[in-house]
Amino acid sequence: MAQMRDEEARELLMIRRRERRMAREARLLERRLATFDADEAGAERWLEDEWHREHFGREPDRPPGWWRAWRRAHGGRA
Repeated sequence: MAQMRDEEARELLMIRRRERRMAREARLLERRLATFDADEAGAERWLEDEWHREHFGREPDRPPGWWRAWRRAHGGRA
């Protein structure tokens, strides 16, 4: 009887360790995703600034097709 109780306790500890490990990994992935989102937003701002510098602060007369599609997808003016 005591052996079964010990085995059950070991299994519960193993499950709890796995749960803690998975929770740690989830937090790490959430931090990495937040960092990635911030990097992506910074890259988009940099592209927008560079685009306007290249065209003297104005929208070009005929932006390339990929630019219009990108702007529509990201909520800007096309």
